[in-house]
Amino acid sequence: MRYRKIMRDVFVFMLMASLLAGCGASSANPGGGSDSKETTSTVKVSDIEAESGESLETEETVVNKQSLLKEADVDISIADAQVSDGQVGFTLYFSNIGADYRSVYGDELLVNGTPVTDLVVEDHFSDGASMTTSSVSAQLESGEESWSIITIQVEDVKSGDTVRIDYEMEFNNEEHMHALATKYLEFGITADGEILLGEDLEALDLGQSRNIEAETFPETVFYDNNSVRILGEGFTLNGENERVMQLTVENNASFEVSVRGNIAVVDGYQIPIHGQDMVVPAGETASGEFILYQEALKMAGIHSIHDMTMSWHISGEGIDYLEDPTGMVSVTTDKESAIDERDTSSFMELHNADGIVVKIDPQRYTDEWGSDHMYILWENNTENILDIEGIVEYSGGGATSGSADLYPHSKLWDEIDVAAGDVYYVRATRIEGWERIFESDHITVK
Repeated sequence: MRYRKIMRDVFVFMLMASLLAGCGASSANPGGGSDSKETTSTVKVSDIEAESGESLETEETVVNKQSLLKEADVDISIADAQVSDGQVGFTLYFSNIGADYRSVYGDELLVNGTPVTDLVVEDHFSDGASMTTSSVSAQLESGEESWSIITIQVEDVKSGDTVRIDYEMEFNNEEHMHALATKYLEFGITADGEILLGEDLEALDLGQSRNIEAETFPETVFYDNNSVRILGEGFTLNGENERVMQLTVENNASFEVSVRGNIAVVDGYQIPIHGQDMVVPAGETASGEFILYQEALKMAGIHSIHDMTMSWHISGEGIDYLEDPTGMVSVTTDKESAIDERDTSSFMELHNADGIVVKIDPQRYTDEWGSDHMYILWENNTENILDIEGIVEYSGGGATSGSADLYPHSKLWDEIDVAAGDVYYVRATRIEGWERIFESDHITVK
């Protein structure tokens, strides 16, 4: 995810540089709501130098402009919203009200709670340059403004519908090392182009908020043996909207120990734990941060966590191999569980026996970089830890595979890169005794 955003920054910079000399941006108005609902104002968009050298002043009529969010010194407003058959459109305005450079990028977009990737974005920058892409991009020096015209294709939307939009925005500074903040724009659009926020939006009952509130749980002992204790307490949120847990390792042993995250099962879904290995010398105590992988939580549809079990890898001279990883320890947070379960009714079953279910979405999805993906759901309803493996045999020759441990009574979402003509299959092995359980039929990607 970070690689894609860095590359998008490079692309934006190169494109803007090539457009700066003599490139004029014409203002655009995608249309507004009905006359009975709209309020209008006229704003100057830019002063553009014509090719002849004459100065042109361009003005645009903005319909129903309304503030949505102020975050990281960026003020975001919306205007010109409309719903038509198979299409939703609106314009976002970005204003840097702080003293330092800011950039904003659009990421996940949902219509009525369902992810949508078929959109066209016309980004207009403060220097008069513009470009057409598939996601919002704004680069703003202090006091600068830009705007993006968004058109979303959604087959099941009709002109008389009211829709809910959730659009993830990442806010960055000039260094771009870590996001300053990640927030979803949340609003509704009526058939008349009216913008719905707050209680009016929630009353639509068209999906849950994606903006996260960090769950908390009291200090919990995850391991206490061999004169080593591992304690954790959480969560806080970082700028990427990731859940961060503070881990403390008390090493009262006579040898150095190393601790790293193993796995978490969150409300029934297996989620990786990320973080740097903690190396703690003999007789010392150290603290470190570990993160629940946000992309895996999003893929599972988890918005709020209630029940969770976690285990850790611990190694050291006096640690028995059988204690690595540590046992699973349960915690309960102060929030109720909230999950948008993905509809799998159209999925194809690759396996359904022995307490193990594997389903694959036959639909290929193309991301903004042109790569095709398919989604896989694994379910382990047994008492055994399974080694699961997915194999892709490429139509042009060669193959690749990926594997993971799947813990008892848990589900795991996976995403595979495929192309038409590739062959895909899965297999599972019981870790205890390394007994192969099954290998699925081989399917050809359409």
